[in-house]
Amino acid sequence: MDRHERPDDEENAKKRIVLVGAGHAHLYSLRRASEFAERGFELVVVAPEDFWYSGLATGVLAGIYPPAFDRIDIAALLKGGETRLIRQAMTGLDLSARRVLLEDGTSIAFGALSLNLGSAVPLIPGTSDRVFPVKPVTRLIALRDTLEEDFRQGRKITVAIAGAGVTGCEVAAAVAAFVRQSAAAAEIVVYGDRILSDLPKKGAERVRNHLRHSGVKFRSGRVMAVDEGRLTLA
Repeated sequence: MDRHERPDDEENAKKRIVLVGAGHAHLYSLRRASEFAERGFELVVVAPEDFWYSGLATGVLAGIYPPAFDRIDIAALLKGGETRLIRQAMTGLDLSARRVLLEDGTSIAFGALSLNLGSAVPLIPGTSDRVFPVKPVTRLIALRDTLEEDFRQGRKITVAIAGAGVTGCEVAAAVAAFVRQSAAAAEIVVYGDRILSDLPKKGAERVRNHLRHSGVKFRSGRVMAVDEGRLTLA
C-alpha cells in the first residue's frame, strides 16, 4: 500500500477526486470542498508548490506589490478541511489502473481526475543563470530579486526581452517601473520581428510610444539562442 493511500483505498478510490495542480480552476473547487464531502466524495490535491497569481506577477516585478501578495498558501487554505494535500509533482498517469504517478515513486488511485497544471513557455537554447522565462510565475519574482541585487551592487545592466508581443511589452513596462523606483540605471531592449501585432495598429503605436518614453528600446530580430551575456538573433 502506498503511503499516500488509506487502508480502505480500493473502496474509497471510486469516490476520490484527485486535483493535480492548484491553479485558478482548482482553487474555486477547493472553496466548495465541504459540498464534496457532504456528498461522500474525497478531494485530494497534488501540488508541489503554492499558487502564484499571474495577474499580479508583473505588478510584483514592477515593485508595486511585495511578493507575498502574489502567493496563496495552499496548506493554510486547506487547514482544518476535508481535503488532503500531497506535496508532490505528477510524473505520469496509469489510466488503466486509474492512478496518478508521483515523483517519489508512489502513486494514488482516483475515481475522477482533473488536471490544472498551468502553462510553460518554450525555452531558448543556451545556458545562463540569468535567463528568466515568464512561466512559472516564480521566475519573474526571481528576476526582480536579481535586478534588486544588481542595483544594490551599483551595476549598470542591460535587460533583454525576447518577444515583442503583449506579454513581452508588459514585462518591459514592469522592468522600467522597477528601474525608476530603484533610482537605478539599466538599458531595456525588446527584441522581436512583430511588435504588438495582436493589437490594433493605433493601440499598438500608443503602447510603443509609452514604452519609448519609459526608456524601452525596440530591436528587430528573433532571439534564437542565449549564452552568458550575449544573444544570437535569427
